[in-house]
Amino acid sequence: DYVFFQQPYNVARPDAYMSLAVSNYAKVCYLTYYVMVDLDGRTEACTPVAFFHDLSFYFSQNEADAAFIQGRLEKGGPNLCRVEITGHPRLEGLEKHREDACDLWNREDNFKILWMPRWTTHEGNCHFFSYREPLTAWCREHEGAELMLRPHPQAFKEWRSTGEMTEE
Repeated sequence: DYVFFQQPYNVARPDAYMSLAVSNYAKVCYLTYYVMVDLDGRTEACTPVAFFHDLSFYFSQNEADAAFIQGRLEKGGPNLCRVEITGHPRLEGLEKHREDACDLWNREDNFKILWMPRWTTHEGNCHFFSYREPLTAWCREHEGAELMLRPHPQAFKEWRSTGEMTEE
C-alpha cells in the first residue's frame, strides 16, 4: 500500500522502480536521508519536481522544510501530496545516546576523523580522489589517528559508472 523512498533520484532507478511507476499501485512516501540545514541551498537536483509530483506523503523535518517543499510541489502543478511535519528520525534519537560508548573507535585518546565525501565529482566539490591517498597515508603514519569513511549512498555506484573507480 505504501512505498517509502529515502532518495528522490529517479535517474538512479530501473524504470519499474521510478516514482511514477510505483505511484500507479501504491502511495509513494518520502523521508529524506539527509538533514538539510541550508534550505535555500537545495537545487533542482536535490528536489526534482517530477519525483515530488508523484508523492502521496512527504515527511518533513520542520516547518521551514515543509514550507520549502510546499513551494516545490506548487511548481509541479496540482498534486495530492500531503506534507507532514514529523521531525527527522536520524536526529530524534541522538540525544538519548549522547553518552553512549562507540566500539567503532579503538581508543579514547586517539585523533578521530570521520570522512563523509560527496557522491559526485562533476560539481567540483567532491575531493575524495584528491585526498584519498594522502589522508589514508597520514593516518597510517600517525599512531593515534583513526579514519572512518562513511560515503554518500550513491558514491560508489556513481564512481563506478563514471570510470573513476572500478568494482575491485
